[in-house]
Amino acid sequence: KYRMSVATLGRGRVCLGPTQQQISVVSEEFLAAECLRLSMWEKNLMLHTFGVLLGCQLLGEITVRGFGLAIPGPVLGLALLVLLLGSMPKLAEQLRPTTTIILANLSFLFVPAGVGVIGNFQVLSEDGVALLVILTVSTVLSMLAAVGTFIGVRRLSERGTK
Repeated sequence: KYRMSVATLGRGRVCLGPTQQQISVVSEEFLAAECLRLSMWEKNLMLHTFGVLLGCQLLGEITVRGFGLAIPGPVLGLALLVLLLGSMPKLAEQLRPTTTIILANLSFLFVPAGVGVIGNFQVLSEDGVALLVILTVSTVLSMLAAVGTFIGVRRLSERGTK
């Protein structure tokens, strides 16, 4: 979807870049130079996106460790990223192509977790029932906490509108 391609339209050729912008060209030299320029732009955009994502995570980690906060650094970094993207919609549009690719391939990030489960199969076979009970109870408690938070926020917002 975001790869470059070259198509022939009538007499001229067209270079389709990562944003599907079309550039009509006359000569092969210009076509090669323009496609290379778009390819470099695509690579720089991907590096820029990773820089923003990892920079927000790093700022979150530094803040949490520096102030001794009791929340994970990546969570604070994600909150910072949300604030950043909310205040700068143009940045959100610039990051969209790369983040779309990342999200489309997110399942590959769960492969190491699956391998870890299989690698610790002995623990699962010995303590499987206890783990199942713990997972069920913690899931129910998490859901109850979410419902309680929702109800509390709704009551506070209703109280504020009266």
